[in-house]
Amino acid sequence: MSALCALHLYWGFGGRWSQDKVVPTRDGLPVVKITAVSCLSAAWIFFLLAAVPVVSMKPGLRKWLLIGMAVVFFGRAIGEFRYLGFFKSVRGTPFAFWDTRLYSPLNLLAAALAGLSLL
Repeated sequence: MSALCALHLYWGFGGRWSQDKVVPTRDGLPVVKITAVSCLSAAWIFFLLAAVPVVSMKPGLRKWLLIGMAVVFFGRAIGEFRYLGFFKSVRGTPFAFWDTRLYSPLNLLAAALAGLSLL
């Protein structure tokens, strides 16, 4: 999570490395606009996920946080059936390549780990 936080901070402050591989495209143009605010917001979320001591939380809060994480990460792995996730229909772009091989599997792993933490 710390590495993801650092990467989003880099993008938030103007970095361009690898942006063509992390945003879905259509006809060579990004489907979503990446802004400094969106990158810094994502960095903040990753920072919180890395920094919050889940083990020492109240059991009820811990349970709902882990359920929420599992649902969000699983939903991202499944995707929206066009540009994101295992069942996307748009393929053949740099993002689609990396999404199938890295991003969606990592999201599925995160969902599984959050779910297993509930046991």
